[in-house]
Amino acid sequence: MTTLPRRQLIALATLAATMPRAVRAGSDAAALTDAASAYLRAVADDPRARLAWDDPRRTDWHWFPPRFRPDREGVPLGDMAPETRRAAEALLEASTTGPGAAKARAIISLQHELRQDPGAYFVSVYGTPGEGRWGWGIEGHHLSLNYAVHGDHIAAGPIFLGAHPTRVESGERAGLRAMAVEEDEARAALLALLADLRARAIVAERTPRDTRTQNAVAVEPLPREGLAWSELPAESRERLTRAVHAYLGMMPPTLAAAERARLASADPSSLTFQWRGSTVPDRFHYWAVQGNAFLIEHDNSRDGARHIHSVWRGFASDFGAAL
Repeated sequence: MTTLPRRQLIALATLAATMPRAVRAGSDAAALTDAASAYLRAVADDPRARLAWDDPRRTDWHWFPPRFRPDREGVPLGDMAPETRRAAEALLEASTTGPGAAKARAIISLQHELRQDPGAYFVSVYGTPGEGRWGWGIEGHHLSLNYAVHGDHIAAGPIFLGAHPTRVESGERAGLRAMAVEEDEARAALLALLADLRARAIVAERTPRDTRTQNAVAVEPLPREGLAWSELPAESRERLTRAVHAYLGMMPPTLAAAERARLASADPSSLTFQWRGSTVPDRFHYWAVQGNAFLIEHDNSRDGARHIHSVWRGFASDFGAAL
């Protein structure tokens, strides 16, 4: 688990005081509490199902294949009886909006293409649903979703979404793209810019070859680079908004709606968009959108640009820090 130096923790605490905290979402919090309680009843006495809220493994997160984390906590989907699996699915549905749960399932299904185990995704509940601070998460290769609840307040993040391959090339699922919106809309936003603005948005010819924040427990804003939202033409803003909303779909409805409203009302000078790498499809590229309270990183620069790593980070809300 990554530990930040004291000076960074102090800076983050100061930053948190000026940022939106967890969202009040009474009906969604109740739905998550009910779904998590039902899951725990279904999983019965499995000691792997629930850990303490303050267990250090709650924030020891990543998205690596199981062979790199053989001791990952939680109950794997592959070990669940059908009733338990349905309860876990219901918990995922309660925690996401629109096609969010379907996106998570599509990412999991890509393990078939890699000849890896789609059952190696681990569900963990931290604390007791409905009592004080509690949370849950599901984690495995290319997927890490983390939720925290306290009373009727909810926080979500980090949210990691990956895809390999980015497009299924053959078989009955040929053409499947688990993360098409995130790729296509951001590129379209870039290409809609006039040449001078596009040149400023592209801050480097090479990509960082992964998300820059990696699996740090808490992150600070990246240096401001690229274009301010206020400089983007309407089409680019609309396209980027669609890409951002694809990440909000991994949040409960009320929280996703609050984040959309914050994005719509944010000071345009406080949001930035940057691009690195090629503008051509199927070539290495990276993009990021950053505001005062959040950061999205999207990197596709390995395996012939057929391998996405992307993440949503809340500077003051990840792992329920603001609850």
